[in-house]
Amino acid sequence: MKRTLWTRDFTRITAATALGAAGGMISQFALSFLVFDETGSTLAAALSVAIQLIPMVLLPLIIAPMMDRLPRKPFLVWGDLLNGVCYAGAGIFLLHNAFSYTAYLAFSLLVSCLGAFDELAYNSFYPLLLPEGQEERAYTVSAMLYPVLKVLMMPLAALLYDTLGVGRLLLIQAVLSVLAALIENSIHVQENRRDQEPLLSLKTWWRDVREAADYLRQERGLHGLYTYMAVTNGMAMGYAPLLIAFFRTAQGIYDVYETTRYNQPSIDGNTTFKQYWSVRTSKRTSGTISVTEHFKKWESLGMPMGKLYEVALNVEGYQSSGYADVYKNNLTIGGSTSGGSSSGGNTSGGNSTWNGLTVQCEDMKLGGSYAGKISSPFNGVALYGNNDSCSYTQYFGYGTHDFTLRGCSNNSKMAQVDLYVGGQKKGTFYDG
Repeated sequence: MKRTLWTRDFTRITAATALGAAGGMISQFALSFLVFDETGSTLAAALSVAIQLIPMVLLPLIIAPMMDRLPRKPFLVWGDLLNGVCYAGAGIFLLHNAFSYTAYLAFSLLVSCLGAFDELAYNSFYPLLLPEGQEERAYTVSAMLYPVLKVLMMPLAALLYDTLGVGRLLLIQAVLSVLAALIENSIHVQENRRDQEPLLSLKTWWRDVREAADYLRQERGLHGLYTYMAVTNGMAMGYAPLLIAFFRTAQGIYDVYETTRYNQPSIDGNTTFKQYWSVRTSKRTSGTISVTEHFKKWESLGMPMGKLYEVALNVEGYQSSGYADVYKNNLTIGGSTSGGSSSGGNTSGGNSTWNGLTVQCEDMKLGGSYAGKISSPFNGVALYGNNDSCSYTQYFGYGTHDFTLRGCSNNSKMAQVDLYVGGQKKGTFYDG
């Protein structure tokens, strides 16, 4: 009789693996971008990766000999259940509280420990579910599962990150982990155990570790394979934070529009002038706007910028409904100026270097009927109506200045940012 690969138990373990892997890819994608968005530091993102590696390297050496004398199925089931609980807690926390980097590191360490237990249990449990004579086909399915899921889930993760937010994505991961645990619990298989020896014995543990090391040294092919995997996986995890930084700080794609303002107020009185609009083609909930790059593009399209005297950046809802909670709205201004002393951007006298200033949204001028400062769940500004806004005006003496605007909102609609130079609206950005 011809044996089939897709037995009940093999189908269930494959389904559970797919659910857990899909949820893990979505949540890790979202958390990686969240860390960089909140910290703006590749070092902080890399440190979180390093924290996750510590349990994966050290725990197997400690627990593998003991796990070999216990049933692996409970480790697999309870590992996914506790994983779901952790992600559910993290998701609920982020829905009601501001991001905490310290809390994230603790969370990463915890789920990585659970992952180490789960991976060890899975690697020894999985072979027991393979039909006799179907081992090669089974491992082919297992090897193809992750690449296929990665191709499918990464675009979905990017879409969900911008539409649902990190908190809801973590709740999705929690649900998928629990479903995986329930499927794993329905698997029935006889496990082989080495329970004739003491579970907690340093002598026995050391003997097992030496046996594993001796076997790895003797099997040169296996030793080379493990070395290759360690190097390549280490390199992949090393450059991952750099890729996140690149994609997060890239300017993105904007459509630029030109409109004519007829007989409107300007620094030259009521006159007719051109106005430029930069509209982002894809939505995001946070990030940085490089105003200088937009200036360069507008000038290449025919708008002479001249010398800046006064710059105003307004953040307001534009053709939107609902409300927005502004978590952070930083305006950073800096660069080299000609002058002996500087104060608020005005310079006079010899040569000096101004390192810049940062203005928080709660320190800006509020406008509109409903705009107001808030202190919970974060310090910031809440904008509830279309005419609500926060704005800041910076006066420059002369010279060339670079400045960026960084902000985020939980509104799914576009936010409008207007730029005024000398009292005249020079451009508008849409971001969100």
